[in-house]
Amino acid sequence: YTECGGTITQNWIYTDACGREITQEQVITVLPAPAATFAAVQPMEISCDEAAMFVASDLLYTNSGLGGCLIEGTVLGTLTETDTGCGFVITQDWIYIDACGREITQQQIITVIDVTAPILSNLPEEEITVQCGNIPDVPTITVTDDCDDDVEMNYVETETTPDNEGNYIITRTWTFTDDCDNVSTFIQTVNVIEIGITTTTPSIDICIEDVSIDLNSFLEGVADGNGTWTDDNDSGGLSGDDFDPSVVNLGSYQFTYTSSDDTCNVTISIIINVNDDCVVLPCSTDDLYISRVVTHNGDIHNDAFKIKGLELCGFTYDVKILNRWGHMVFESGNYQNNWTGYNSEGGMTIGSSDKLPAGTYYYVVNIVGSGFKPITGYIYLGH
Repeated sequence: YTECGGTITQNWIYTDACGREITQEQVITVLPAPAATFAAVQPMEISCDEAAMFVASDLLYTNSGLGGCLIEGTVLGTLTETDTGCGFVITQDWIYIDACGREITQQQIITVIDVTAPILSNLPEEEITVQCGNIPDVPTITVTDDCDDDVEMNYVETETTPDNEGNYIITRTWTFTDDCDNVSTFIQTVNVIEIGITTTTPSIDICIEDVSIDLNSFLEGVADGNGTWTDDNDSGGLSGDDFDPSVVNLGSYQFTYTSSDDTCNVTISIIINVNDDCVVLPCSTDDLYISRVVTHNGDIHNDAFKIKGLELCGFTYDVKILNRWGHMVFESGNYQNNWTGYNSEGGMTIGSSDKLPAGTYYYVVNIVGSGFKPITGYIYLGH
């Protein structure tokens, strides 16, 4: 038999002296052992923090039987969560089916109570003082809540009437409410100092052929970008916020920005220098002048070998001077009109000085960046 019952058979046998045998049999029916029951459990109330760490537990079952009639062991519970709108309920169930097919159950109710307000982080300073033109944007506050993944946030901003000096106070209030009406609040006070900002920015250089520019791009640190610009010198190039250099004469012009915010008086002036540096002038060797005579005698006439005429074209000159035997006596990159007849390469000179003998010399001028062919010719050196 087992814990589910069975039978016990008892037999008697007797054989007498004559060899005769007699028998008797008794059948004993064994009833099933009593079904087991689970240990008692009590309902619980826990916080959201405790719920986060709550795990299923083992529960004992037994029928307190003896020997083969003992039914005993443990079962691990299963957990189910139910949202109640404020907190939630955890149900822990235990189920056991014995060898006889009999099922027993036990259930425990764990109520999760939310009494903790939402937790705020990434908080700004509680009180700040700023100038009227530099009021910071509304900061973002981070909120977490152990029982509510969607905490309600309400933001309210109030502003006092400016005093006689133009100062006023902005009060920023954040209110965070979870599903159980637990509330966290944060308040920031912004003391705003009215200050009449009057500045002049460094001058700005633009070319007469440049495209129009938005003058608002020069308003660094000005919160109000809805003010107005005035053309102080009546240049004729201002249209709204844009200045067009192509319609004005070369020169310097002042423009002044005035804010539209009554609580913050901002005046900024900028100077724009309109030039023609970007204008490409036609350059030709027809405009080029190269010295034919050098007489370095102190009379300021023909004292140096000079190359002129293309100064506005941005070119530089590489110069070589050779004597009549083809020996180079002078060489210079980025020539500066400074050769007066001396020998910088070694060779025959007059006495112990570096002055070259009078005579005819040969020059090679390369105009760097022009695309022109090298220019050659003769120059007479006198004393």
